[in-house]
Amino acid sequence: MPVELTRQHDRASDGQRYQVVIAAFDGPAALVPASGGDPQFVPAKNALGPGMSAAALAAGTALWVFPPASTDDHEAAAVLAERTVDRIGSVTTDFALLNLDAEILAGHRRVLTATLWPLFSLAENEAAASVVTPSTADWSAFCAVNEAFARYVDDHAASGARVMVRELALLLVPGLLRRSRPDLSVAFFTFAPWGTSEALRRLPRWLDDVIVDALSAPADVGFLSSGSVRRFYDAMRDRCSGTVPRSAAYRLPIDSAEIAGKALAPATETLVDELARDSASLRIIARAERAERPANLLGGLAAYREMLSLYPQWRERVVHLNAVFPGGEDIAGGSVLAAAKHLADLINAEFGTSDWLPVDFASGVDYARSLALMRIADVFVATPTVESMSITTWEAIELNERSAAFVFSRTSGVAELFPHDAAVVDALDVTATARAMHEALLVPKDARQERLGRMRHGVRTWSPAEWFAAQLDGVAGAEADEGARAN
Repeated sequence: MPVELTRQHDRASDGQRYQVVIAAFDGPAALVPASGGDPQFVPAKNALGPGMSAAALAAGTALWVFPPASTDDHEAAAVLAERTVDRIGSVTTDFALLNLDAEILAGHRRVLTATLWPLFSLAENEAAASVVTPSTADWSAFCAVNEAFARYVDDHAASGARVMVRELALLLVPGLLRRSRPDLSVAFFTFAPWGTSEALRRLPRWLDDVIVDALSAPADVGFLSSGSVRRFYDAMRDRCSGTVPRSAAYRLPIDSAEIAGKALAPATETLVDELARDSASLRIIARAERAERPANLLGGLAAYREMLSLYPQWRERVVHLNAVFPGGEDIAGGSVLAAAKHLADLINAEFGTSDWLPVDFASGVDYARSLALMRIADVFVATPTVESMSITTWEAIELNERSAAFVFSRTSGVAELFPHDAAVVDALDVTATARAMHEALLVPKDARQERLGRMRHGVRTWSPAEWFAAQLDGVAGAEADEGARAN
């Protein structure tokens, strides 16, 4: 079973209970080694954390519960302490580190990566073929981690508190709290899209029932896009034994000031100078994404190859720059990244010359290259095959310095927000995406500036604090509606 360690100055052990509790696998603070003493906490690299903390504190006393970020942290005691640092990296809620057993966490992660992540994040036909039913030991580990979080929240949440459970890693927590603390207002939010109704039915009956039951427990279920909300409601309406929980779309926000600061860091500036110099006479088509099947990395490269075939006038006039991060949840075991590298090599061999390589494919890169590409792109492409809303797209809109044109897939989650300011294509239509890239390169600068200006205004009107405050309001409203129905 997971072990929770506390220290004598744990303020909640003295009886403090919180009006808002955030349960998540990423937290507002990170542990760093300290020579000759206890590990020290520093603000985590969590772009949404400061805004979430601010919104939580505006709603009352607030606690953020999360596990260690790495196996090196597992010997550290749970800490509950108030921190105040600078605005960009501020950690303002109290926070508690749950020191969970590493072996238990490994089993939990296998359920997450082999079962839940592909079930929610792949297209239905892929999910049905890719989902692995968890072993008894791994499922027990998954349950144990969720039970540890639920116990901690139960012990530290005030009567009637709002509990904000984040992501598939804690899928079972709302149901556990519904049974142990029916006074709590519990919300569940996931960045994963909902598009797996048919895949759910192909699961073993026990697992299908567990997932449906888990998603019936929260008062409010949040997604990034309205499409996920519609599909979730349609699926749950026929499956829930009681009332379908309220569901709402909370589109992804960004902290413009924080991202701008990172984009101007010395490492990024150096990369901007190097990439701009190396491609001085070329137009830049850029992508920045993880090497995961839903990101459609292979489809993007195939579309670029098609563009060079259909529109030969762009040969030796463009370059396709990629920033590709290894997919942490790549259930294909790295095959996507290997296939993408192979396709990039084929394109360079087919079209390249002694003075020009059509594709600059960089994998395993750091965040600085991604930010550099966003700044210097002439065309930025994001064509995932399943509904998502990557923060990378928002960052590109915010940071671009060349009035870039944008190409989105209909399933990007962004296309529905900016349908008239970006080229919108079907993710798997290689020829249409090639044509969209070609046409994006032809858009006059004035038109690109106007379109980017409208998109940038849309991005900036929704801060992380407003995003999380809307979720806090959502669960409060859902509970009020449920109470009204009960009366």
